[in-house]
Amino acid sequence: MPFPLKFREPHFHPNTALAAIYYVKAPGMCELDLMDPRPNIDYFDAGISLASEDHNVRLHCRPGDLVLIPGWLKHAVPAFEEPSERISISWNLGYTTQHSGQNRS
Repeated sequence: MPFPLKFREPHFHPNTALAAIYYVKAPGMCELDLMDPRPNIDYFDAGISLASEDHNVRLHCRPGDLVLIPGWLKHAVPAFEEPSERISISWNLGYTTQHSGQNRS
């Protein structure tokens, strides 16, 4: 995402085993927000906090980092406000199964 104020709304990658993000270039840290996958978690308050007050996690990545997440995990990229460019490459990883009785060669 090479332009200031670029961001990605929360999204996921359907029919993808893993989503990958490789951080190539940035003037500092790159942020990636991982959304809590538990639906309706905000409607239950057990009165304790297991990890933090927020149910989402913000990763702080730097150039050279590779992040792999399940394709079903909703994530977002916060706005980038630096004057220089940020470059990341993302791709999806999938797999196919081989049914019994098919040629394995």
